[in-house]
Amino acid sequence: SEGPNTADVLQYLVETYTAFDVDAASFSSVQTDLDPFPSNFALLERVPALSTIENIAWQARCAAFVSDQTVKLRFLAKDEAAEETFTLDDIEEKTLQLTFTPTEDLVTKWVANWTQDYSRQDIEPNEQNRVILRNNIPKYGEIEEEYDIYIYNTEVLVEQTAFYWMMRYSSTWKRLTFKCFLDKLALEEFDPVDINFATDIVANSTVRGRVESVTYDSDNQSLTFEVW
Repeated sequence: SEGPNTADVLQYLVETYTAFDVDAASFSSVQTDLDPFPSNFALLERVPALSTIENIAWQARCAAFVSDQTVKLRFLAKDEAAEETFTLDDIEEKTLQLTFTPTEDLVTKWVANWTQDYSRQDIEPNEQNRVILRNNIPKYGEIEEEYDIYIYNTEVLVEQTAFYWMMRYSSTWKRLTFKCFLDKLALEEFDPVDINFATDIVANSTVRGRVESVTYDSDNQSLTFEVW
C-alpha cells in the first residue's frame, strides 16, 4: 500500500521497478501540489513500469520524464512563473519557425471512465461511471475519445483531470521552433517560458509557453528549442 499522494506512488514505482533515480526536489514540490488530490486505486495485473508511471502522472495532470538517468516530475496544472524570457535578440537569425498543433489530433468530446470501488468486477461497460465533457464541437465537429481515469475514485477529481486535458486536446496551439545560444542552457523540458517579441509574430503581447524539447548541438554551440 502506497499513497494516497500520487507523487509518493510514482516514487515507489520508480525506485522499485526501474533502474532510474528519483529527482527529490521535483518530487517533493509536486507532492505538495498533489496533496488536495488523493489517488486511491489498485493495479490488478502486471503492467510495464515506465508506461504505467507516465500514465499515472498524466492522470494526475503531471509530466514524468527522464533526464540524466533521473526521473523528474512536473505538475502541469500549476500557474508557474516563467523560468526565462525569450526575445528576438535571443533567436539565431533565420531559424524561427511558427507552426500549429495538427487538427487531426483534436478531441472535442472527452469521455472519462472511472471506478468508485472494486467490490463489483462484473460491471458492464454501459454501467461504468463516466464524466463526459465537450468543447469546440461547432468549430471542429464531434471527435470522441475515451480515457480510463483509474487513479481517482471521486468524481470531482476525475472531472478536474478531464477538464484540464479536454481544454488542451480540443484546441489547436502555436508551436515555436528556433535556435538560440548557450545562455539558455539551464532550461529543460516542461519549463515555463515567456515569449516577448517586439513584433506580433506570435502574439501582440507577452505570452507564456512550455518547453517541449531542447537539443544541444556541441558542434555549433547552439540550442534548438520547441516551445508549445
